[in-house]
Amino acid sequence: MAFVAESRSVRLAHVAGNATIPTGLAEKTRGAFFMRMVLFIALAAPALGTALMADVVSAQSVAPRTDALSAAEPVAAEQPLGRYGLRLEPAAGRSPRVVVSVHGFNAGRESAERLLGPARGAGLRCGTFAYPNDQPLEKSAELLSEELRRLRLRWPAARVALVTHSMGGLVARACVEDDRLAQGNVSHLIMVAPPTHGSRLAPYAVGTDLWEHWLCRRTGGPYARIRDAIADGLGEAADDLTPGSPFLQRLNARGRNPAVAYTLILGAGGGVTDEQLRWARKRMRRALAGIGARSTAERLDRCLADMDEFVTGRGDGVVAVKRARLAGVDDVVVLPFGHLSVLRGADAGAASRPAPTAADVILQRLRSPAPAGLPKSSAAAKD
Repeated sequence: MAFVAESRSVRLAHVAGNATIPTGLAEKTRGAFFMRMVLFIALAAPALGTALMADVVSAQSVAPRTDALSAAEPVAAEQPLGRYGLRLEPAAGRSPRVVVSVHGFNAGRESAERLLGPARGAGLRCGTFAYPNDQPLEKSAELLSEELRRLRLRWPAARVALVTHSMGGLVARACVEDDRLAQGNVSHLIMVAPPTHGSRLAPYAVGTDLWEHWLCRRTGGPYARIRDAIADGLGEAADDLTPGSPFLQRLNARGRNPAVAYTLILGAGGGVTDEQLRWARKRMRRALAGIGARSTAERLDRCLADMDEFVTGRGDGVVAVKRARLAGVDDVVVLPFGHLSVLRGADAGAASRPAPTAADVILQRLRSPAPAGLPKSSAAAKD
């Protein structure tokens, strides 16, 4: 999903014809790019994704491996069963604190792992949790729960801080806020850009498996790529991310875990202004009307009218600030980053008004004490 918002290396066909950009936009072509991107996700992405899904829809998911707790090891691109689970780096000290990153949609452990740099530099033991990023999120939460259970049995004193990016926040919440899955050893949940109430881009994410396993991948033959796409899930995660989905309704109906300290770090660097959005909507309506697709134009225009995900100050390019907030969580920090740029550390404020980065905020929260309500007997109660 993120690629449709931030990858400017893709050259899209200009199906809208030549357009005159209004004054103030000639120097910056974001409005034109945005319009082309909108038309692409509306018209091309579903068709591209369907072509791949038709070949694998009857296949069954491969069960993830759950025996990767002890130490970090390289990810083998040709071994999908070895990609999933919790991996811990060697301990740097005697602290019981463990910091674990949880990646987002159509990503792997190496993406969210970049958020752990400051924690690693501070001497905290770090790890990464990976899961099939296209499967139902409740299954991913069950996998996280199982890994936390195994960690608790091996290291009862460990207190885990989960640092999540995007969809990873929903996976973590589905684990720690469910009495059946919570293991009692999570003390902090720090969520970066979580789509708490979904994302308006989720319905257009059907083509991202094609992007992940065929267009961007440089290794593996057709069998390996199809196999890995099946192991990742069959697109159910995008359904769960759609605003109002049954998964989100169940998840958001739960209360917060009183033994967990919650933090939300939200991005407002969407990169599109209100003027550019209005201009793109106007050009889109003209372009689709010109090919006889008026009903499609009307539906897409209604969607774009609420597309805060793209607008600077109201979204990060994928997740809208208003759809990321979570009831009962007051520790909320809004920073000027984009959904993917935050993973590269490109989220600092302007030089005249320096702002902390997401990594700075993460380290600050990791240094804060665990909630007083963390039950010491929780591990024993689970056995």
